[in-house]
Amino acid sequence: MNYSAYQEIFIAMILGMSYVFGKIKTKDKRSEKVFNILCVAAFASFVVILLTFSVFNRAEGSHQSIVMRPFWSYKTVLSVYACFDVYKQIIDNVLVFLPFGFLFPQVFKLDKNKNCYIITAVGGLVLSCIIEALQFLMSRGVCEIDDIFNNTCGSIIGCGIFCFIKFAKIENDSLVLKKNWIISFVPLFTFLIVIFIISFYRENILAGTINC
Repeated sequence: MNYSAYQEIFIAMILGMSYVFGKIKTKDKRSEKVFNILCVAAFASFVVILLTFSVFNRAEGSHQSIVMRPFWSYKTVLSVYACFDVYKQIIDNVLVFLPFGFLFPQVFKLDKNKNCYIITAVGGLVLSCIIEALQFLMSRGVCEIDDIFNNTCGSIIGCGIFCFIKFAKIENDSLVLKKNWIISFVPLFTFLIVIFIISFYRENILAGTINC
């Protein structure tokens, strides 16, 4: 893995934790209302920016194809060491949807919905499908099943950060965690474990492979 991917993970974690502590700090209705307005604005901005950079800022007619092979990118990074760009693409596509994961349930008031993860995952899936469809129809990118899968995973991880709020509160200026808080970080821990295993495998077994 190249170093920029680690930097992106760090930035994504900072954004997620900033959201968590911002939410926890809203103690009265007025501050909660302001926070909700900011989240709506952030969510709308996120969608616009995502569509702009992933679709509309790309040159029309630059590329048009569909890759229907599921998990081809994972198979590639596990078989060829030199494919750093493919590896980074996997991580990028997960992290880019992390803000969606914690902003979507906030905007649509899913904090008390037991199907929060499912609804958020479906929302991320739909947005990802829209992006991939636009890229193909406008000839501005490659429509890939792997991108949709990775984007949806990012949504689920972000939703875990949102759900963490249920287990956290501020008492006497200290963060207090309720029982079972660790459950909300299962998606994130799973992602980090998978990345660690892939990195370990690549560095210790695939090192020296030159073709991609």
